[in-house]
Order: sequence, then structure tokens, then C-alpha cells
Amino acid sequence: MITSTSLANHRFKLLGLILSSLGLLLFIILKVLNYSYEEGWEDRIFIINHFIIVFGMVMIMYSSESNDDERVKLIRHFLLKFFFALMVCGIMVYVTLTSLDRVEGSFFFILYIIEAVLLGYNVAFRIFLRTDPAWIFRQAPVIKSRFIVMSASILFLIGWIIFVVVTYKI
Repeated sequence: MITSTSLANHRFKLLGLILSSLGLLLFIILKVLNYSYEEGWEDRIFIINHFIIVFGMVMIMYSSESNDDERVKLIRHFLLKFFFALMVCGIMVYVTLTSLDRVEGSFFFILYIIEAVLLGYNVAFRIFLRTDPAWIFRQAPVIKSRFIVMSASILFLIGWIIFVVVTYKI
């Protein structure tokens, strides 16, 4: 049985929804009106705005449900693992692309990745709560697949290091 005592009260979901909505509305208004700011303040304002959006989505994500039973906890546990891995992989791919000078690096794009993953988690969680995912109670043999994923990741990392060393050798 999965126990989750670190979740916030289910009433925080409304506050998180209000914060995320206001942050998104403010972001759209600031982009459409194209305000001019003092030197250096444009990035700061947009970072604070993205922080408000992310904070609201995290509040939604870590709020308990009004009827938090075993099924809800299993769905939350599975989706948190999946979307956290997706976020880490997305940021790693972006950082890798920017290190090759294929894409110009931007801190905002990392925030967009985080926001997209959090939005995806919240939408997927609501969909799975409304449907009856029978797969959530099946116990699959995951040890073999975890070993394969870990091995493939290590081999990719070693191959990537060899590629970078050979390609960018002076």
C-alpha cells in the first residue's frame, strides 16, 4: 500500500488553479501588449510570471483528492514517476542540443518544458481519475525492463562522451 502523508489539503487545488490561471493570463497580456521595461527587467518579470504558473501547477499536483483511496494513490505514483522522468529527459535533450550549438540556449525554454510537463501531468491525472485504468493494479515484471533502460542510458552516455571527445578534439 502506498501512503502519502506529504500531500497538501484538497482545498489547495483551487488556489493552485487560480494562481496558474492568473499567471497564464498575465503572461498572455504581457506578450500581446508588448510592454517596454527598464533595462534588465523584462526577463525578471517573465521569470516571476513563469514561477507563478509553475507554483500553481505544483500546488494542484501535490494536493490530495477529497476521496484519496488506493487507486488514486497508485495513479498519482505512476504518473509522478513517468512525468518526472519525462521532464528530466526533456531538459537533458534541450541542454544537449544547446551544447552542440544547434539551438541557442534559453532559460525560458527550460521553463516551458517544465510547464508543459506539469500541464501534461495534471491533464493525464484528471483523465485517469475519470476512467477506469485496470492496468494500474497489474503487477508487471519491471525489473528486467528497468535494467534494460538503465543499461541503454549508460551506453548512450558513454557513446555521447566518445562522440564529443572525437568530434571536438583540437
